[in-house]
Parts: sequence; C-alpha cells; structure tokens
Amino acid sequence: MAEAQNLRPRIQWCSAGTQQATILGLRSGALSIFWDHEHVLHFNADGALRRAYREGQLIKAEDGRLVALTRERTATEVALVRQLWTDEQQAAWLTQMSNRIDQLCDELKRGAGVVQRKFPDDGDTTTFITVLESIARPMQIARRPGLNQT
Repeated sequence: MAEAQNLRPRIQWCSAGTQQATILGLRSGALSIFWDHEHVLHFNADGALRRAYREGQLIKAEDGRLVALTRERTATEVALVRQLWTDEQQAAWLTQMSNRIDQLCDELKRGAGVVQRKFPDDGDTTTFITVLESIARPMQIARRPGLNQT
C-alpha cells in the first residue's frame, strides 16, 4: 500500500477467487482506486474523475474532457505526447470503468472477498461502499486534474 500512503482511510481488498488486490482510499474526501499500477482512478471530492492511469498512459481531466499523455522515448529525450480523446473513446472507457466500479461495489456489499489490510485499523468497507455508490452514472469528468476544483 506504499503508493496510497496519503490516503486515509484506506483498505486493501482482495476479491474472492483472485490474488489481485485493489486499494481504495480517501484523501480530503476524494476517492482513489488502485487495481494495479497500470489501472488507477482518482476522483475529486464531488465524485468527478480527475486523473487516471491506463496501461502506461496518464489520463487527465481538462475542461471536462479526457486527455491521454503517453511518454515517447528517444535516444536523447522523453516527450509527453498529448491526445484528446474522441467522444466515442471517452464514452467507451468511462463505461468500462463504471462497470468495473459497479463490480467492485457489489463485491464489497456481498463480502465477496477479504480486507487484507486497512488503515486505520478499525476501518471497514462501509465508507467505500457509500462513496462508490455516490459516483454519478454516467461518470462525470472534472474540469481540472487537481484535487482542488475551485
């Protein structure tokens, strides 16, 4: 849970029948979900998606749209290549992530897994179920990628 040190509360959840852990945590009321290092979602306190990581790409909110940044390395430099997603790309990925969130929320509600670690020690899944259920469908995109949206 090293990448989630600033998240309080946080839990590490392992779904039944899998070895893959999911980390959920809150920072200033904003939810973060780490399925692994390649699939991460960060929301603001209003439940809007502000940043994500997907298979080596940084995805960030920019004026209510999703922009993908990909590192391209050459012998002499590293460049971040920016790609504004089309409406179709954005809708498809948001639907996929919404489905994944719904599945995670359902597992937490049914107890279809185990909390492997948690902080604080008296924490449970109730807070995370409430926060996951509060994320709008269709998923909303923040105006900016930062935590502070004012």
